[in-house]
Amino acid sequence: LGKAAPELQPVALDPLLRDVVSGWRSHAERKAQSVQVVGTRLTVGTDPRMLRTILGNLIGNAIKYTPEGGRILVGCRRRGACVSLEVWDT
Repeated sequence: LGKAAPELQPVALDPLLRDVVSGWRSHAERKAQSVQVVGTRLTVGTDPRMLRTILGNLIGNAIKYTPEGGRILVGCRRRGACVSLEVWDT
């Protein structure tokens, strides 16, 4: 009930990551935090809207809980046939 079905499609991760980070950059700047994206050429099959929401939540939490002047790094790693999306912070 009330759950949206994912609409899977090929999604290039680099532009998606950069776009989501761009939406949060002003929040990070208010806390003098740096937010960087590690570039990638990977593409995955996913629902871009759902992935954008999940990444936004992770990045928002990193900004919220990282001390002023901290650093946040967003990227992904290939793990066999899978991809791990990661948000690291100080």
